[in-house]
Amino acid sequence: MNLSLRQIKSRISSVRNTGKVTGAMELVALSKLKILQANLFESKSFCSSLLSMVNNILTGRESYSHPLLAQKPEKNIALLVLTSDTGLCGSYNNLVLNKSDKFIADNKEKNLAITCIGRKGGMHFRRTHAPVAKQIIGLSSQNIVDMSKKISGELTKDFMDGKLDAVYAVYTKYESVVDQHVSVEKILGIETPAGKKIEYIFEPRANETLDKLLPIHVAYKFYSVLLNSLICENYLRTVAMKQATTNAKDLLDELVLWRNKVRQYNITKEILEVVSSADALKG
Repeated sequence: MNLSLRQIKSRISSVRNTGKVTGAMELVALSKLKILQANLFESKSFCSSLLSMVNNILTGRESYSHPLLAQKPEKNIALLVLTSDTGLCGSYNNLVLNKSDKFIADNKEKNLAITCIGRKGGMHFRRTHAPVAKQIIGLSSQNIVDMSKKISGELTKDFMDGKLDAVYAVYTKYESVVDQHVSVEKILGIETPAGKKIEYIFEPRANETLDKLLPIHVAYKFYSVLLNSLICENYLRTVAMKQATTNAKDLLDELVLWRNKVRQYNITKEILEVVSSADALKG
């Protein structure tokens, strides 16, 4: 490293400031992550119970019909792709976009309309000339409920009106701190579970109960997709910023050591020059 003492001091100041920034970003992402994990914990049991209830009621009821249960040849498909608005979150965006590109390639003969949630997805699909119908930015823990209602309402309406035959989502699913994986999930239309009809006593009737439960079930599927995605983004950003902060500290230690060596070298050089000058004067 052929740098002057002034250059090394400048580099130390730059690395120290970078470490402060990445450390602050780590704390912000960790704070958001804790809030979102609490939301996931609270909603997970409700979503699981709701899904189990809907499946139990639907099992063996082939005669029941609802627009949300319509099974159509998949010609017009909406693809919901969830990425982040900013970078510095590891491989989060790349994994989602790679999976999305594969889905698009596998369905290139169909009419595909992409709804991007996150700025990074929109930038990617503009480069690849993919058919982006809408881009939504600004997803956060504060507006996730309102945003999920809006997206769910628009896509569900298009599906029920016959404009869409299916809705898929490509997102990162959060299972635990050691297990996050990109998933392609069909959100609409809902498939009726096969099996023997389970008899229940209903008040009101089963069909009326399903008419109320199915829209709630679909809305929570959209909410779950957005929530899982946002948790994974903030978790991976926390990990990435923690690693960046550690790397900055390691580099700072190396630079401080190098600065001390250069400073010692300069002092030794000056002493030798003084001694040499004194010897020359004596001679």
